[in-house]
Amino acid sequence: MELKISVLYVGNSSESLILVEKHPDISLIQCPNALEAIRYLKAEQKPDVVISDYYLSGGSGLFIHEWLRERAEYDRVSFILLSYEFREEYIKLAFNRRMDDFFVLPLPAPEMLIERMRFLVEYRNKYSISDYDKIMMGLAEKLKPDIIIMDISMP
Repeated sequence: MELKISVLYVGNSSESLILVEKHPDISLIQCPNALEAIRYLKAEQKPDVVISDYYLSGGSGLFIHEWLRERAEYDRVSFILLSYEFREEYIKLAFNRRMDDFFVLPLPAPEMLIERMRFLVEYRNKYSISDYDKIMMGLAEKLKPDIIIMDISMP
């Protein structure tokens, strides 16, 4: 058995996460809206991963992501945004805001999502957001490239 991953799911499409929740390596907590999620995050231990629907009552997935990233103590918490519809502007917005991943519902096979979460947790445990920024700025300064292209493909 691998390390258990604690996941906070914010939204109401829990049927998409039923198989993920049943996995022995996953501990899943659900909050139906942004306000309850923020309340949970303030009161409880930090989850390893936050998965949030794009549209929520009491705020949006974008609001939760912004709230997390404004607080250094959540630097190592990975964030995955979910949407019911494929819209290019959502994907661009998600990655421009440096979210860790974006999925269109229905979710992929549970094992694929779990492997992705494992990768993100491992990566975040090695590098916080501020560490990553320092590394990238150091590389850019040292190499002085005209353009930087990054591969963010799944493991």
